[in-house]
Amino acid sequence: MIKHFTNPDESLERFRMRFLTTSVPLVVIVCLAVHICAPNTSIAEVLIVIVLLLGQIFMVICLESRSLFLFSMMLCCLSLKIASAGVQIHSASSGMGDTVMYFNEGQNLAEASSTFLGVFDLHSIWGTYFIISVTACLFKLIGSSFLIATILFTLISYWGQYLYYLAHCEVFPRADSRIAAAGLLFWPSIVFWSSFLGKDALMLFFLGVASFGMAKLSKRKTMRRYLILAVGVCGCALIRPHIAILLIISIVASFGLSGGASTASKVPRRALVMLLLSFISLLGVYVMAQLVQISNITEGYDKLEMSSQSNEMGGSGFDPGANPATRVILAPLLLVRPFPWEAKSISALLVSAEGVALIALAYGRRKNLIASLKAPESNGFVIYLLWFVALNLFLLGLGSSNYGLLARERIMILPLVLFPILAACPSESKRPLPIRTVP
Repeated sequence: MIKHFTNPDESLERFRMRFLTTSVPLVVIVCLAVHICAPNTSIAEVLIVIVLLLGQIFMVICLESRSLFLFSMMLCCLSLKIASAGVQIHSASSGMGDTVMYFNEGQNLAEASSTFLGVFDLHSIWGTYFIISVTACLFKLIGSSFLIATILFTLISYWGQYLYYLAHCEVFPRADSRIAAAGLLFWPSIVFWSSFLGKDALMLFFLGVASFGMAKLSKRKTMRRYLILAVGVCGCALIRPHIAILLIISIVASFGLSGGASTASKVPRRALVMLLLSFISLLGVYVMAQLVQISNITEGYDKLEMSSQSNEMGGSGFDPGANPATRVILAPLLLVRPFPWEAKSISALLVSAEGVALIALAYGRRKNLIASLKAPESNGFVIYLLWFVALNLFLLGLGSSNYGLLARERIMILPLVLFPILAACPSESKRPLPIRTVP
């Protein structure tokens, strides 16, 4: 008789993952029970927030208890995200801003709808309307609470940052994962601007899902990994369709232009890829024109100029350039603007300091940075990274004229910008943290 022995570490790993899978619906059930049983709304809010936070801590224990360093980093990041959410809640007390609009509209929609499906309008289920519908659905479950909605969106973005970290470990396995964790979990703009009720929190999560899917597919292609990528793309399409189009173009470029084919087949394959990219781009432009009701190029240019001029008003406005060509040429500078001499407030000065730090990191490790981009094992993902960052900078260059909006929109590409920079940074210990393997 042959006896089959199970590796204790593998059994423990499977047990942890099953425990983690069951913890998510359990947290939801407990939150619903608290909402029903709590004597008043204030107590229910506090108890639900406590349950949510304890649920996150439990999930972190299941995922990263093997590494005390990463476990501590994730808990510190969680604390920092909650603190940032507190600042956002305090700022929203003035009654202005997108977050207040989402809350008020979501509250009104929840009260006006008799069913959960009633909060979704199939004719306009994207962008701002999608966030309002999701918020209304949440309010129908646990009641109208600005605190809970903000915390929940913040926690979703928190796991987006973690997915970016996992993607970095996949793409750059020889890099120091401690540095990657510190950069991707604590970069100020990423932490702060995704910690509130709005599009940015969900976009950070879904882009993290898409990047994680791309990182896994760059190693081995399976149906489950394609499914992960599809979830990320579809999520982005519901929130910002134009970014989803850029994402699809970048994915096609990665699959079609990365290495792996013989030299003889590269030329026709790449020609086919460029033809496909052109088709997707034209289709994307047409779809976006229909969504925003633009019938011709002149009308599109007029709307772009009108939007740019309206955003230019106020203390955070800046002159983007005399014409679209100039704006596109200067677009790469938007990664680090405002420059110190352009900052007109304390918040702008902090954003400027972050840009200076990014320049210093990239310049200080420029040789290793180029080497990390040329690493053969990261070829496919690097193509995806470069295309997505370049396309977003092109779009930002055409329409950005306000440093406040720029700081928020920039977090969609900052994690990917940090990928090769963090991989190029030196470390005292070359031994990486244990990497969780996800199928």
